[in-house]
Amino acid sequence: MGLDGDFNLARLDRYLALIRQSGARPVVVLSKKDLVDPLLLEERLAQVAGRAPGVRVIACNAPSGDGVDAVRALIGEGATACFVGSSGAGKSTLINALVGRALQKTGAVRAGDSRGRHVTTARQLVSLEGGGCIIDTPGMRELALWMDAEGVAEGFPEIAQIAVACRFRDCTHALEPGCAVRVAVDTGALDEGTYRSYRKLYREQEYLASKVDPGQMRVRKRRAKWLGREMNRIQENKRRLKGGG
Repeated sequence: MGLDGDFNLARLDRYLALIRQSGARPVVVLSKKDLVDPLLLEERLAQVAGRAPGVRVIACNAPSGDGVDAVRALIGEGATACFVGSSGAGKSTLINALVGRALQKTGAVRAGDSRGRHVTTARQLVSLEGGGCIIDTPGMRELALWMDAEGVAEGFPEIAQIAVACRFRDCTHALEPGCAVRVAVDTGALDEGTYRSYRKLYREQEYLASKVDPGQMRVRKRRAKWLGREMNRIQENKRRLKGGG
């Protein structure tokens, strides 16, 4: 992900969910380090660390070689790395720096939003000298995921860990009473942005499942009605407490 206009934490959450659910080990490479001042760089590094606890984060400037060795050290003999990211994020430029020659075509990005054209149009396998391989993928304009609720949870291990303490085993972490995840958000123990990304992705997968499975559609409607009634009950209790005070 570029540190320029390509920087987007919500999209980062989606990539991490996809990679974790696949069983691969994610590493975040923040490219175009030279385009941001040191203060903004530190701020964005901290933001990524907060959204991806335990994940290795590398900031680099591929043309100058800054950070390239740190990426190369992760792709040793027998290892295969798959580069995914938006068009114009700098994947092909980084690969050229890793192999030491202009192997992949690169292109400029638009000044307004840092979007690039699809220079890489098909997946390509690149072998590195001394061992290790890279799969370069075409830049993605949009990342749509398809996984079940369990897969969504696997994509957010920090939420899955907290959810063990929820009152209900099938808690969706929306409005259910006794939700440990909501408590963690309210107390600051869980990043609110991470929680919002989780809920958005959960709703997407729930909707997609209901499109192909009528049974899931009925479950979704029943849950929506239950949550609506629960929200009304909570609001009514608040009004009563306020009136009683």
